[in-house]
Amino acid sequence: MGAKLSLTLLVLFLFCITHILIYFSNFYSEIRFQNAVGIAISRIFDTGRPGEIHTLKELEFEEWIVWQYKKSISKLKSNLNLYKSNKFVQRGAICASPSKSEPDYFYHWTRDSALTISYIIFAMENSIDSESLYYSKHSSSHKDQSFLANPPSTKEDFHSFVNHYINFTNYLVKYKRHPVGDLGEPKFYMNGELFLKSWGRPQNDGPALRSIANIQYINFLFSNRDRLGKSHGAIVGFLTNFLLCDDCVLSQDLKYLSSHYLDPSFDIWEEVCGTHFYNVLVTSKAFEMASQLYLDVLNNRIKSKKYHILRDKLLKIASNNFWNNSSSLIMSTIDYKKGIYKSHDFLDTQTILAWIHTFNSDSFFVKDAGLLSKTLTTLVKLLAIYKDLYPINYSDRNAPGVAVGRYPGDKYNGYNSHSLGNPWPLLTCSIAEFYYKLVISSIHARKLVVDPSLSEFLLYSQNLLYSASPYDTLLYKVDPLHGITNKALSSVYIIRYELEPQRLLDILSLLIHSADLFAKRVKFHSPSEGFMNEQWDRYTGFHTGAPDLTWSYTAFLSMIDNRRIAKSLLDSIS
Repeated sequence: MGAKLSLTLLVLFLFCITHILIYFSNFYSEIRFQNAVGIAISRIFDTGRPGEIHTLKELEFEEWIVWQYKKSISKLKSNLNLYKSNKFVQRGAICASPSKSEPDYFYHWTRDSALTISYIIFAMENSIDSESLYYSKHSSSHKDQSFLANPPSTKEDFHSFVNHYINFTNYLVKYKRHPVGDLGEPKFYMNGELFLKSWGRPQNDGPALRSIANIQYINFLFSNRDRLGKSHGAIVGFLTNFLLCDDCVLSQDLKYLSSHYLDPSFDIWEEVCGTHFYNVLVTSKAFEMASQLYLDVLNNRIKSKKYHILRDKLLKIASNNFWNNSSSLIMSTIDYKKGIYKSHDFLDTQTILAWIHTFNSDSFFVKDAGLLSKTLTTLVKLLAIYKDLYPINYSDRNAPGVAVGRYPGDKYNGYNSHSLGNPWPLLTCSIAEFYYKLVISSIHARKLVVDPSLSEFLLYSQNLLYSASPYDTLLYKVDPLHGITNKALSSVYIIRYELEPQRLLDILSLLIHSADLFAKRVKFHSPSEGFMNEQWDRYTGFHTGAPDLTWSYTAFLSMIDNRRIAKSLLDSIS
């Protein structure tokens, strides 16, 4: 018996070594070798292709969106402290994840919370009553409509929660200023107590994003005051008493940003101290919104001009200082001070996040067409690298689109930084959202300026569609780029709706179908329970890292809502 067991173990050992060596012979780089080891292990233990555990594969894409949208709303609401406070949690706090160990994400992160509030206000502003609005469009074709019964009063819960969030953040600003991070402190315990352990601080995108969310809420109140039964005076009173009083959150955040907008701080991944493209864009957006608020609502031209000047100064830095001409990419960080020194000249997906997190209702906040072109070039580089970097993106996996991570060389695996990083659902959603917002912006402009960068981006997107997996039933057949890409590769070609309506419509449709590939990638990895963790395992595609990540759900919901808007606008001009 012992001899048989020893022989079995020996055979298993040789089997493992053989698989690893086979893969190693095909991949010459260190990263490829580590990926090969992971693939070999996944095959030995038959973990299967990514997405295989999803029991809802029979659902069509549109039906899955309906199903996952409801799940995401429910999961998001469970991460908001909607109903009461206790000694462990204050009402208005938002947990990054309910996980309290391995990893511990049960904190109120300033960044994550502000992005969540921004999404909530966006949903209310666009009359997105989650289930009742979005589901009604597709529910009739669904075989099981039981989940549509008695939808929660999402808008009422969300509206109430925004006010609790303002109260909670006022408490933090007035009574919980960190001795080092000050208002750039990245996270707090859920009961509002200070987190005093060592961390990457300050993170100055936090007060910028919080300012954006709070001004967004004031704008929402003014634009909907008749429906809400609020007078102009009542809203101004709320603004001056709860947001712009001397020690209130919005007033303090703007003062802090005015004094520290050029100071080095840590990036959104909390790993690098320097000056960051993302921070520069979100802070300039906060200054722009503050300038308009002081002018339009409070008729304070002095403060309005002050923030307008600061906005212009930051936008000039964004346009001129981050482009790496030798590598032809936008660097996520310049003026590096400390932390992780990233390979590939600080190529990072947070550059794309900066564009979608500062988007106006109908256009990109940054009007510099040259900077947008540079961003498109950067995005193509990112996607090409991720396609080769993560084993779940290899062609033999037959997965749609590209699973997107933070940056090449990432070591954070969701639990520690001693391994290899993974793709993230929220980042994959964000790339799709960027596509949809590019469509929205182009439709409102009624034109598309095709320069060499956009031409390269369109060709990459078209090739991505043509190489789509057999599991992706929607394959774009028309060639809208015929006859223009050669011109645009060396010059600029403007497609105007009035002159070439069908050409413009075809290209915008190409962009939407390309975006859908990234949304379908999220479906590909989605488990039957509908949960979303922070990351996908780079080898198996299974969810890993912090469970029920709030940012994952808001990124998915925002992606789908912008998809709805983009498709509706395209239908309106077709």
